[in-house]
Amino acid sequence: MIGINLKISTNDDNEDYVETKIDVDPNKIYMPQNIIIDKSEINTNSNGSDEAGGIMINASDKISLLNGSKILSQGNNGLLLIGINDKILRETFKLVLISLNDIDNPKSVIIDNSEINTDDNGLKKAGNISIDASNQISLINASNISSKGNFGSIFVGDKYTPKSFVIDNKSEINTDGNSSKIAGNITINASDKLSLI
Repeated sequence: MIGINLKISTNDDNEDYVETKIDVDPNKIYMPQNIIIDKSEINTNSNGSDEAGGIMINASDKISLLNGSKILSQGNNGLLLIGINDKILRETFKLVLISLNDIDNPKSVIIDNSEINTDDNGLKKAGNISIDASNQISLINASNISSKGNFGSIFVGDKYTPKSFVIDNKSEINTDGNSSKIAGNITINASDKLSLI
């Protein structure tokens, strides 16, 4: 099923997050044109078990993470994939989703005053973060992409290289080995322009 927009948001003006539940039919493929995550949080947590779950988010046009929103994976090897298509899932991560064919990555990913983070919580390995788009990836207004813990790497424009990557002077990308561990690598690619503003 190809949709127009998917918006995850809360109208609550205080600092507490409001839980949003999305009911989906497992027999259908949901591929919105735009995904807007506004004042909201998407997270997976291993809660001390073996593996934290992965989060995969894709849209045909634009993914926006706005106004203090968060995408988090806490625990061992929790993978965050933003803007990734079925070919990459099959060839790189050996994941096959039934009936998912020829779905491309978004044109742009905007992270505005928001956070994407993995944290191993003292377990074996922090999950990797991969963000891909065909046109532009922007990290602005005190946004943060980070991986805390052992070997948690960050890839921006790794599988599909955007034309441009923009980061402003209030935002940051970092990996932290938490003193006793080995921090992961940071890879940033752009085919045309890399802007630090």
